[in-house]
Amino acid sequence: MFGRMVQMMRARPGSMVGLSAVLSCGAFALVAAERKGNFGMIGSGSILHKLHHGLFSSLFPQRTFCKGAEFPALDSSQFVSLPLLKVKEYSHNSKVYVFGVSPIDEFPVSSFVLVKADDISDDGKPVIRPYTPINISLKSGEVELLIKRYPGGKMSNHIDSLKPGDSLLMKGPLKKFEVKPNAVSHCAMVAAGTGITPMFQVIKKSLQDKTDNTKLTLLYANISEEDILLHDELKELESKNPRLSVHYWVEKPSASWNGRVGRISKDAMAELLPKPGSGCSVLVCGPPPMVNAISGPKAKDKTQGELTGTLAELGYVKEEVFKM
Repeated sequence: MFGRMVQMMRARPGSMVGLSAVLSCGAFALVAAERKGNFGMIGSGSILHKLHHGLFSSLFPQRTFCKGAEFPALDSSQFVSLPLLKVKEYSHNSKVYVFGVSPIDEFPVSSFVLVKADDISDDGKPVIRPYTPINISLKSGEVELLIKRYPGGKMSNHIDSLKPGDSLLMKGPLKKFEVKPNAVSHCAMVAAGTGITPMFQVIKKSLQDKTDNTKLTLLYANISEEDILLHDELKELESKNPRLSVHYWVEKPSASWNGRVGRISKDAMAELLPKPGSGCSVLVCGPPPMVNAISGPKAKDKTQGELTGTLAELGYVKEEVFKM
């Protein structure tokens, strides 16, 4: 039936707009029905998913959504299918992916979402990855994920292949670390690579609260200057907020780089972080080797585990450090 419909539409190009509107609105009516329990979970193996990725993607690769379309609400207990609204180029290997979601007043900070794809692994098992949204308000009905594309990365390359109109299974928000105004006098953050996204949430949330006087210090390391994510956004926040200070490291600097070079050292942390026992907290997020060296890994059950590494050597105790 759909094959005949496609042939008819191609023979009559003027009717494509009408078909696009009908299919777009119809698809999200099905999603709304699923949210009310009238359909099973809409996963990557469902009829709707196949219809979406087959007919929709071939006919309308840049499909627009009908005005006022109701998108599913995020759910922390199960995966829901969210539509990709737009993709923003960000850097040489990163993009911002904007998904439609039912607006909510408050997004817990710091929180992350899990995304899932059922049909991209070699062994047939679902691939699930955590990502931290860079927007801390979902009142606009959008969730923004800044994602770096890794060579051989199953999920990052899958998401990179999506076009506006495609969908992704998402679950959340799942709380990591609760930001409370003036809970500590100084909140320091040590991050590398994409580990910046939860720190960015924390910084934005704190700076938006005019009652919060917490001093914020960020130590942020990357391979090269072009790998620094949210650089412009951080620079703007730092220029407008005297209680925020940001320090950058790159391992492979250009000739024009005037920041710090190499990795974040023990001496640098002793210089820039608040002193242990001073009513502070230190947040850590980055690739596992970096986290292991600075604070030790999380436990196998994903709890905080013991504090080891450089921070332990500097005299911090477990209660002062949080591994994001």
